[in-house]
Amino acid sequence: MFVVLLIVDPSSQELGPPAIPGRFIILAAHTDDLRVIERAGFRRDGNEIYLPIEFDIKKIADGLRNDDLAEAMEPVVRAAKALLVAGEAFQRLRDAMVAKANS
Repeated sequence: MFVVLLIVDPSSQELGPPAIPGRFIILAAHTDDLRVIERAGFRRDGNEIYLPIEFDIKKIADGLRNDDLAEAMEPVVRAAKALLVAGEAFQRLRDAMVAKANS
């Protein structure tokens, strides 16, 4: 079974001040990118961005039995497609965070 978890920015509130204090401003300034990311299927929880993926255990078991996991791995294919759709938006967010950290 494959499990994919994508987190763009780990929460730092319980750890003290954020490593990149301006990241909250960065997210607010990139609402268009966040919309693209959310339309691709990603969800936000505060400053964390993740892609919910569910696997069907029965499809995995059947796929293993029949030596054909194509249907069981469909969630991975959907995740890859979502990353392709949102990739440029993620890159712009990352670039903005790196620039802020280096300024």
